[in-house]
Amino acid sequence: MGKRAGYRFWTVQEEKQLRELWATQTPIKEAMHMFGDRSYQSVIGHAIQMGLGRRPIPVRSKFSAAWEQIRRELEKGKPLTSRELAELTGGCQRNVTDVLKARCTGEDQQVYVLRWKRAGRAYLWTELWMLGDGENAPRPRRVTQDDINRRRRERRAALAHLSAGHQFGAAVEQLKAA
Repeated sequence: MGKRAGYRFWTVQEEKQLRELWATQTPIKEAMHMFGDRSYQSVIGHAIQMGLGRRPIPVRSKFSAAWEQIRRELEKGKPLTSRELAELTGGCQRNVTDVLKARCTGEDQQVYVLRWKRAGRAYLWTELWMLGDGENAPRPRRVTQDDINRRRRERRAALAHLSAGHQFGAAVEQLKAA
């Protein structure tokens, strides 16, 4: 297998550093500065070629830039949805939701669901998040198709009752029929 033009061979020092790093739990991406202008894929590929085997599972950093931005917005004291937080922080709604859900339970709870609100005109609900360790509000019962049909029948019956007693009730009924 030939090397491409411009390939920079690994030095003994770089291979030694890679062996030492590989045995630790330090994430490779945090130590990329040790390998100069080499790419992440290049470092991983060379470790495999060297036969270094599987790595210990790296310890995930507790720091999250996304969480810091979300926390700053929630510190203002206003309950916000994940969509609103995504717009305010410039993040993706799915990532914001993941960050919030990871921090809403357990011993190190940092946010909680204050209440639920309707998302648009649909029968969907979304969480309103607050900073703190309060108790999460229970999710509302799911609206079934039977519920939707019952509400539709009730609205129609109310409209029919109104138009029957109105002086223009006959005209309204004729317009409905047309």
